[in-house]
Amino acid sequence: MSGAAWRSALLYAAITFGAAFVLAVARDLVQPWTGRGAAVVGWGAAVIVGAVLAARWVLPRRHPRAGLGTRLGIGAVAAAVIIALEALLSLLLRGQSPARFVAQFATFEGGVLLVMYAMVLLAPCVAGRTR
Repeated sequence: MSGAAWRSALLYAAITFGAAFVLAVARDLVQPWTGRGAAVVGWGAAVIVGAVLAARWVLPRRHPRAGLGTRLGIGAVAAAVIIALEALLSLLLRGQSPARFVAQFATFEGGVLLVMYAMVLLAPCVAGRTR
């Protein structure tokens, strides 16, 4: 990947992570009324939409002629950065061990997270096809 693709991936990751963080506050606010499962699914859907919108904003401005391979690379780097940030914040803010961070993926909420990571990876490809 070129330097422009790396910068695009990092910008896309930052926007998507920021949106997910803000939406997590909304998720926690509606959870008492909707229940944990519904709040997590709604949050996951909103983050996926945000990831597609972020990709549609970043790619045409930063890397307009990116092919499918480059778009997949941008999505993969962004997903890896987001996973690393979440693992780091789980350790620093919650004191959660890396093993506990990985173990969370065996829960319903963890399954939603895995789908979100996959969609973050694929969103640049989807964004390229919807222009």
